[in-house]
Amino acid sequence: MKFRYIYLGVLFSVISLVTLSTPLAAQIIPRELLLWDRDSLYRARNAYRANNPLVVSAVTRLVQEAEQASSIPYRTITEKSFAPVGGTYNDYLSIEHNYWPDPVTFYPFRNLGRVWPDRLIDVPDLLTLNRFVGEIRSLALAWFFTGIRDYAQQATRRMKHFLITANSKMNPHFRYAQSIPGLRDGESYGVIEGERIPYLVDAATILAGSPFWVASVDREIRKWFETLYIWLRNSPNGRAEANMPNNHSSHYFLQLVTSAAAIRRNDLAIRHLEEAKLAVLERQIESDGTQPAELARPISWTYSNYNLDFLVLLANCGRTLGVNLWEYTNSKGGNLRTALDFLIPYAQELEPWPYREDRIFRSYRMFMSLKAAAIAFDEPTYNEISEEVLPTSTDYRLLTFYPLR
Repeated sequence: MKFRYIYLGVLFSVISLVTLSTPLAAQIIPRELLLWDRDSLYRARNAYRANNPLVVSAVTRLVQEAEQASSIPYRTITEKSFAPVGGTYNDYLSIEHNYWPDPVTFYPFRNLGRVWPDRLIDVPDLLTLNRFVGEIRSLALAWFFTGIRDYAQQATRRMKHFLITANSKMNPHFRYAQSIPGLRDGESYGVIEGERIPYLVDAATILAGSPFWVASVDREIRKWFETLYIWLRNSPNGRAEANMPNNHSSHYFLQLVTSAAAIRRNDLAIRHLEEAKLAVLERQIESDGTQPAELARPISWTYSNYNLDFLVLLANCGRTLGVNLWEYTNSKGGNLRTALDFLIPYAQELEPWPYREDRIFRSYRMFMSLKAAAIAFDEPTYNEISEEVLPTSTDYRLLTFYPLR
């Protein structure tokens, strides 16, 4: 999808309306980030203040998203139609794809060989969680770029509501993800439904520079991530994900590392990054940069990039914590650079993708990994290619991975 520039006047009108009652505040990022690049954000903010048209367009879009997020009711997963069997409404729940409620007894659910159409209507926890993370991301970044205090206050209040407040919080586990109600709790492959939670860690770090992120909020949010970390480490579903030979283990280690870092246990985060060398990078990338487990899928381009995004974000965590995954080469000669370079000619459409891809081929799937690689390797060519695959983008990742030059 090709995005268009948004005129400067939209941004200035939005900001002027909000700042009539809310003064601007100085904003810093008090610690290094994990997924995003802190220096990139400062560079992008300088470019924004210098009226760089593309950056101004991206911040404009961000402000619009923050305004929209501020205007909607607080989200909670407790509003689903029924709770997990053996659990409560505070427990995250999702239903195995082809299972339907029994028309007479409701439980146990039955496999009808097709997707239950009300699955995400009666149990919208996945959508609710993803939308919540997106809103917090937009509000935190909008606060950083504009200094509008309302955005930081909204983000903090919404995180408290979703993660801390007793009657609306999400309990920190995925025990009931991919459940078959009445037959089983959940499956290990449901853990990946928390794939966006790591972004909350960077958002919280940005919000920690605001006057609303007080000690009691920080303490409770850390407690939430500590419980999630323990569950990931010790639960059967978490341990099973760690051993998967594909994107599931990539996500698992990303979730584990960011949760450990969120509770200020960098020693544990570093240990898991070292484990990921063998558990993830050794198993998943061949010498030519292919990812066999993802190429075997019917949407192989999509999944090759999906997994690469996890690997890139994991490498960014390592960059912050002193574990160099960006340049780690496995025993087969595979590494992140070969994985990137294998995909690039197809993203540039120099060659047709030779594997099965049942979805529309979208070159821009490489946008984020190319942006991050340009910074990690100090390689402008990767940034140039990112602009080929998604020209004039106003995606927020333009700001979180703003190029060195």
